Amino acid sequence: MPSLDNLFLSVLREIHFADQQVLKALPRMARAAHHDALRGAFERQQEVAQERQERLRGVFRMLGSAVCGDSSDAMLGLLQDGEYQLSEIDEPAPLHDAGLIACAQAVAYYQMARYQTLVTWAKALARPDIALLLDRAFHEEKATSDTLARLAAQVLGRGALAA
Repeated sequence: MPSLDNLFLSVLREIHFADQQVLKALPRMARAAHHDALRGAFERQQEVAQERQERLRGVFRMLGSAVCGDSSDAMLGLLQDGEYQLSEIDEPAPLHDAGLIACAQAVAYYQMARYQTLVTWAKALARPDIALLLDRAFHEEKATSDTLARLAAQVLGRGALAA
């Protein structure tokens, strides 16, 4: 019979995989960004995501589990949708960047939902040490989302609406 421990580990593996996919996508997103602040935000997010991957490996060790990821069809779908959307928008640059932001925000919200769930479950499993690490990941994604929202206003102010 499945247990919360098993469900927790399954979702942890899924978010680990999802984070790995985001790490692969962030350099492409940074190169595709026209707005300097957006490019910088993607580059900073890559650094944060790399640190988060190390913390996730620590969580696996704390659980006595092998570090591995289970495929995330949801994340693959979000990233694929982003690639398709951006292939449809080449110019003008502000419109292209607005599309990049929309894709990145969808990813951030997905990750926030997963991390928030894992925090709740870690607390229920009496693992406040793990909950603390996962809560940090949640807040990193929240900060990313907030940054993207601010950048969306800047990008739109630079001509995306006129397009």
